[in-house]
Amino acid sequence: MKYHIRRWHYLLGLLAAIWFILLSISGFLLNHTSELKLKQRFITNDWMLNYYGIKISPVSNGFKLQDKLWLTHSKNALFLNDQLLDNTIQQLQGAVLFQEQFIAILADKILFILTLKGELIEKLTYLPTDPQNIGIFDNQVILKTKEGYFITNETFSHWKPIEKVEQVNLLKQETLPNPIKENINQNNKLGLLNVERILLDLHSGRIFGWWGVYVMDFMGLILLWLAGSGGWLWLKRQTAFKTK
Repeated sequence: MKYHIRRWHYLLGLLAAIWFILLSISGFLLNHTSELKLKQRFITNDWMLNYYGIKISPVSNGFKLQDKLWLTHSKNALFLNDQLLDNTIQQLQGAVLFQEQFIAILADKILFILTLKGELIEKLTYLPTDPQNIGIFDNQVILKTKEGYFITNETFSHWKPIEKVEQVNLLKQETLPNPIKENINQNNKLGLLNVERILLDLHSGRIFGWWGVYVMDFMGLILLWLAGSGGWLWLKRQTAFKTK
């Protein structure tokens, strides 16, 4: 019996040692969250994101403004190629390139004017009622609404309806080039799962889901066993020494 208790004491002690090494490492790292910037370090591994139930909808289409210049919307993020422009956009309604050096973007019923490098020039909220799309007509920016088409002047200070509209250039979404698609899909994973959360879940046992409660209970029982078996083995050894 003594042999079996000693054997289980060693095996469970080894298991407990591995567990407490993990607790010690995770606890040490969490104590230095700010210095190590754990909140700013994000996990992009697909398996880990799936384990946490975080689903990413891959981006495949976008607006082609010109060769090698694409505008893409994913969730609330707006990208010019793989450059993040804004992360609060709920709906991208359309975009056009005008005067060969500016980009007009209609999103959330707001008109954004940008340079080709993605720098914001102006943000216009005074627009015709319920704009649905944006295009180019007679080299000028035009908005499509439920009431018809509206055209603006060069300074975007005035909109007027037009009745006869022919050959309006309304961009349609096309399939993104693979390099841009891959970069955007990779960027979409950022900000969803940081290292601090994983360490906190590991330290508390929540990383095992609802099983984590039982894991922590099991480790508590192991501690009680080690304390009891260790004490029993020590008493047996002391008794053996006194007998001698």
